[in-house]
Amino acid sequence: MRSIFHKLTPGFLQDWFRGTSRKAKLAQKIREKETMISKNELLNQLKKVGIVSGDVLLVYSNLNRIGKFENGEKDVIDVLMDLIGENGHLLLPNSPVKDCQLEYVRTLDFFDVAHSKSEQGALSEYFRLLPDAIRSEHPTEPVSCIGVDAEYFVGHHFGNKTPYTTNSPFYRVAEKKGKILCLGTNLGGALPSLLVAEDLMDDFEFPNYFEKEFEIMVRFENRTLRNMVTRVHDPKQKSLRKTNALLPMFVEKGIAKKFRIGKSSSLLLDAKGVLNLMQKTYRENGVTIYTPKGS
Repeated sequence: MRSIFHKLTPGFLQDWFRGTSRKAKLAQKIREKETMISKNELLNQLKKVGIVSGDVLLVYSNLNRIGKFENGEKDVIDVLMDLIGENGHLLLPNSPVKDCQLEYVRTLDFFDVAHSKSEQGALSEYFRLLPDAIRSEHPTEPVSCIGVDAEYFVGHHFGNKTPYTTNSPFYRVAEKKGKILCLGTNLGGALPSLLVAEDLMDDFEFPNYFEKEFEIMVRFENRTLRNMVTRVHDPKQKSLRKTNALLPMFVEKGIAKKFRIGKSSSLLLDAKGVLNLMQKTYRENGVTIYTPKGS
């Protein structure tokens, strides 16, 4: 193939192609070098922003936006575990839903707690597979946790008609005054934590759930099978979300900090503060993820 290319391509085009190829390879090497992040750099930045020993930390992530780590996802989890210490709790959502909950449940045979892969990025899948990680058993929004009280956070998720109830890991992180880390992702990446407020309010006016309920089979770690009923979000309402527009309010109220790691911005949020503010501003001004300026 290469010999045919040389025979049919004029010399000046061959020279241009070789030059372009060399430049592209050089540019790629420079980009990789510029975005390589050390464990110490990550550790110091997260310390600076306020993650401390004993924290309950719920992490949403997109490492592709940040850069590269020498040992990949392992470096990130090692740093997070070092920061929160032996008395802390680390949680990562690992939903098997790639995009649309409705399409997922319509085609699902069963949710396998041990083997259904995360669609929430490489970090969540790496964490899910760690020997000490315990995964919750809700089929649409499971969460894994490592910590001495992991069962409290993830052990009561099965059987709830939505994954955002007071039994959910998302609510319990807020209840324990935990923190939400958006690592390389924006506020929209932490959407499940914001949806808890909607579920808590009986008078919430937006039709955020699809009208039909779905019965789903769940295969537990011990291979037993059990059915449960759940609701999923309505794709029409999902398209109306303006989640990131809430961030200025969160920053102004002192419950969100913006910072930068590698080549991307990140966020640290007060989980209890977010939950309380979402309920308060909805009741006072109609503020939601659909109406961030009120209604």
